[in-house]
Amino acid sequence: MIIFYICIFFIGAALASFINATLYRIEKEFKWKALLTQNSHCEECEHPLSWIDLLPVLGFLINKGRCRYCNSKVNIYYPISEFILGTILQKR
Repeated sequence: MIIFYICIFFIGAALASFINATLYRIEKEFKWKALLTQNSHCEECEHPLSWIDLLPVLGFLINKGRCRYCNSKVNIYYPISEFILGTILQKR
């Protein structure tokens, strides 16, 4: 049963991550095709992020809240929103 709750949490966290990335791209006026097809990258150095960097909440903790390529700080909003949506979906 615990594995089920962990899976639901990560589905919610991944959904929040997708929403965050999409909103960021809309705000930066990306072209419509790039909204869904462009790989995620660091906002500062624009280096493409690896799969470990993209793990919701865990990627932030593993990298200690910084980009592993340029060492710039990652906005705390991202893991907080992922955690909140993951927790909300888990409670349903």
